[in-house]
Amino acid sequence: MDPTGKRQKPAKASEKAHQSIATILQLNPKEPKEQDLINTLIKRFDKTVFQLKLVNWIVNSNQSFSIVNDQDLRDIFNYLNPSVEITKANITDVTVRAIAEREFTNNMERVKDALRKSPGQIHIQYDGWNSGNRHALYGITCVFRDSNNRPQTCVLGLPELTERHIGENTAGQIIEISDKLGYFTLDNAGNNKTSMGELGLEFGFDWEKRWVRCIGHVVNIVVKQMLYGKNPDAFEKEVFEGLHTAAKEHEVWRRRGSVGKWHDFAVEVSRLDTWTDMLKKAQAVESQLSDDAQLKKHRPVGVVVDNATRWLSQFSMIERALALRPFYNSLVQRASNEWERVNLARAGHIKNGSKLPFFLKEENRMTPDDWHVLGTLYDILLDFQLVVTGLEGDGQGKHRRKVEENEIDPPLSGTNWDLIHAYEFLLETLESAKRAVANSIPSSIP
Repeated sequence: MDPTGKRQKPAKASEKAHQSIATILQLNPKEPKEQDLINTLIKRFDKTVFQLKLVNWIVNSNQSFSIVNDQDLRDIFNYLNPSVEITKANITDVTVRAIAEREFTNNMERVKDALRKSPGQIHIQYDGWNSGNRHALYGITCVFRDSNNRPQTCVLGLPELTERHIGENTAGQIIEISDKLGYFTLDNAGNNKTSMGELGLEFGFDWEKRWVRCIGHVVNIVVKQMLYGKNPDAFEKEVFEGLHTAAKEHEVWRRRGSVGKWHDFAVEVSRLDTWTDMLKKAQAVESQLSDDAQLKKHRPVGVVVDNATRWLSQFSMIERALALRPFYNSLVQRASNEWERVNLARAGHIKNGSKLPFFLKEENRMTPDDWHVLGTLYDILLDFQLVVTGLEGDGQGKHRRKVEENEIDPPLSGTNWDLIHAYEFLLETLESAKRAVANSIPSSIP
């Protein structure tokens, strides 16, 4: 109330903001310089822009939508600019979803327009995977030239679907660019054959002539054939889908030679923290005692286990195996001593029912011949790894900027001539390896 008894008019939003910022930052609005600072803080903050940038960060960095409800994060925002709280700019996870969906819809027409204006064909890539929360998803992307003839990539959709709906759902994502459809880069999965057949019927093209195999997938098949012999897919299904007991699985792998023997070791050590800790302690001790300058710099690491889904995971496993070779015998000795200490009865014999770990059994231990084989395979697989990593991606982004700045040589980009050179390079690698190992592989190696 003023002195006359009349109710004062409520303060405007801008006046409230002035008062709040002045109070929070302990500024005096009557001082011209401090008033200018208050005005600047208010004018430079746009609630809508703040919310959009926040959602962009959440989406681009794959954060949980609920992170916006975190009070510590909100406190940081308010500390940086009190206008966030004053203007009630904080949002909930529900609002994050709404803004993300709105922006997706708003940008869809821009994508369609860019594809319509493309001077050439539009090539499709898609592949599926299961998310952490067990949703079957298919990522569908395209590669095209924009109106300035620059190569571009774009995500067309990320549908959740079942195998019987793959073709139908994929067709739904690309129907508006059907007149410009080029080639499809896919792997050899059975459901991809089904989807290509459905797409061929939908858009009237010979799907077998439009299906281009991904070089990474082709290379992976070659490597598995080289390591596992005939029918590697059946072998992987047998060992990776839990069809056997641990003992049977171990034996199946051991029959595959040196790679299988090391796989057994890596799996068993990785499954028990005791063995992993012992491996790292062995590395720490041996590296300090060594006279080798490189070994002294070695930092303890764990094993790497191959799997059925990651390309050339066997290369990573073998690479780590060779790094651990100087410490292998020390670990085996330490593990044997520890197992005997735990399982030795007072009478001096091993307790009944005690089972020696697989990797400590004599027939499962790595021999000099096994290490020779792993070293030879590493040299061969290194070239395969270089091809896969060299051809992945599209040569855009940071790499393209560095090329323009003459910092590095232009990268491989997966063009036809790149692929031809890559296949010739790998063929020569295999021919050279064949000549080199013809008389060098020990007869003891199966």
